[in-house]
Amino acid sequence: MSVSAFLSVLGPERRCVLLDAEGRLQDVLIDPGGEGPRLGDVFLGRVTARDPGLQAAFVDLGAGLPALLQTEGKAGRLPPEGASLAVRVTRAPSPGKGPRVKRSAEPPADDGGKVPRLLARGEDPLLALLLRQPLDALLCDDAETARQLSAAAPALASALEVVPAPAISADVEEALDDLLAPEVVLPGGGSLLIEPTRTLVAIDVNSAGHGATRGGGSRRALEVNRAAAGEIARQLRLRSLSGLIVVDFLALKTPKDRDTVRDALVAALSGDPEPTCVFRMSPSGLLEMTRRRSRSALHEFLTSAGPLVGGGVLSSHACAMAALRALQASGPAARPRLLVSPGVAAALDEGSAAAARQWLEARRGLAVAIEIDAGRHDEAWELLLS
Repeated sequence: MSVSAFLSVLGPERRCVLLDAEGRLQDVLIDPGGEGPRLGDVFLGRVTARDPGLQAAFVDLGAGLPALLQTEGKAGRLPPEGASLAVRVTRAPSPGKGPRVKRSAEPPADDGGKVPRLLARGEDPLLALLLRQPLDALLCDDAETARQLSAAAPALASALEVVPAPAISADVEEALDDLLAPEVVLPGGGSLLIEPTRTLVAIDVNSAGHGATRGGGSRRALEVNRAAAGEIARQLRLRSLSGLIVVDFLALKTPKDRDTVRDALVAALSGDPEPTCVFRMSPSGLLEMTRRRSRSALHEFLTSAGPLVGGGVLSSHACAMAALRALQASGPAARPRLLVSPGVAAALDEGSAAAARQWLEARRGLAVAIEIDAGRHDEAWELLLS
């Protein structure tokens, strides 16, 4: 199948979308860069606390919240507090929770270096995405990133083409906006309502008034559920949703029909790079599944409180990055100015948004003036070119 990739780079952040031959969104990645823990990273950490009841220890990795290290089996021994040990990240961190780790076979760093510290990076998520299948075209808006990708993966060189930022950014942003919407319309009728919460992802399948009822086991309900199964698998991957996922399908009368829908979901998930476990559907239509967390969900990158019914609220950081991308896509200006809220101004002065701002200023050869309007909302930023 023909696949095209669009890669947009802004400082440490890389955004990539994959489209099939029909232009249908196939995969999405936002990689913020930086030194935060990601799947497969190896750290030399220090044990800060132990919980014998959980048979677990908490390990400081030097970035973010402490990682959770659980012993393997009842006979496992907990390391003492203060001990240093090499660990590998097996689950990416989430809001309010640190990553999960296991002991690494890497030799301890006993060379007198600081503890904690990063010992080795895991697999590059961007390379993993791009090498997952053959690409017909890989359009990138940054020449240095294209050079690095060609050096790291020569198989990508024939597909790579460097293009101006405006040719990519609009396509990428439009795709991401669609993935923040809570409602997804199903082909042939019906819809999904996707609501991530702090503890689980809730997905409701709606019949859209086509005659399928919660109490019935009609053919229409089976059709809607089967269509929903394929789209659920697609949306989980596109939105990077993980952990416990609870789906409320339309109720089906017979075990055979319920197994048919579950089998359709399992088949749709077969191409997912993240391991999943799908449980049986209850007579009322409830189905639970779990999906490994290898990276943050899209709404965690882009919204301040997660997407609720009606859509999420973009965070100050996301608005700051959006303003910088608009500047990146604009033409030359003698003195570019950004009119922003206090929250966006603060985001532009710290963390990855500040790094992106400095990267962009260096590329354009001029500083960006930041003007604060206390009455503005975060999303009401404005770019002025003169």
